[in-house]
Amino acid sequence: MMQFWERSVEGALSAKVMYPDKVMVFSFESLVENTKEVMQRICEWLGLEFEPVLLTPTFNGNPVGSSSYFKGSELGVVDKTILTRGVKLTDDEKAYFKEIPLPLYERILPFFETV
Repeated sequence: MMQFWERSVEGALSAKVMYPDKVMVFSFESLVENTKEVMQRICEWLGLEFEPVLLTPTFNGNPVGSSSYFKGSELGVVDKTILTRGVKLTDDEKAYFKEIPLPLYERILPFFETV
């Protein structure tokens, strides 16, 4: 699981460096905690009119559930973190967090958009 996160962050970093005026980077926390503000900012950046439907994940106009690592039947934006869901990390995942994510997170932090 962590390798997917690492590749995703590396990809976001590369894209932002290569195309700084064409890529926006938001933290997951920002998107979940400030969904409306983030979506309004993206619409403004793209020159689109904000529509309230952008606050609800949909497919063909129908609300959809989360497709995240966490399995569940909740529809819409799931605002629970790994901590509030009671998920326990394996020893390997804990060791991984100490080695790679913090330096990688610190590299991408300056590129996060603010809302």
